[in-house]
Amino acid sequence: HTIYFDLFGIMLNSQDDIDWFAKALREVLTGLCAEKGPINMVANYDGFDLGKGLEDYYSEKIGSISDEFYKTIVRYTGSAFQRAKLKQQMSMQEWNPDDLFEEFDQDESGKLSIEELREGFASHFHMQLSPAQIHLFQLGDDQRVDREAFEQGVKAVLAEKEAQDGK
Repeated sequence: HTIYFDLFGIMLNSQDDIDWFAKALREVLTGLCAEKGPINMVANYDGFDLGKGLEDYYSEKIGSISDEFYKTIVRYTGSAFQRAKLKQQMSMQEWNPDDLFEEFDQDESGKLSIEELREGFASHFHMQLSPAQIHLFQLGDDQRVDREAFEQGVKAVLAEKEAQDGK
């Protein structure tokens, strides 16, 4: 089942506001998901106002709700900058290497092809991998990536991305 969530007019200007919002959202979803299981969330962030410097705190609170209640989430906003910022914050902060590897391994072979790696990064992290970034994954002789190389490569790519964004 799918929930359409319109955040138009919501203003969160402090950690207390975020705590209140997260608590209210959790209460609604607890009853709903107890009855029907995890949901597909479609969130409209158009007209949503998050106070400066609160992005990490918001991402942490909403990320835990996402992990608990959502099967999938799609976020929309008219502001390309806000959309990019929210996607990056929500998907880069927390990731489980084993779960992510399983998600990327579409053919269930236990190793990732370059194509699976590219598609997984595009869908999960909203990034297009460059040839130099793919090289960070230490491809085997078969041009595929095992779990260990995957975890090391993801960490290297995300660290590189954070360094670039911090400039």
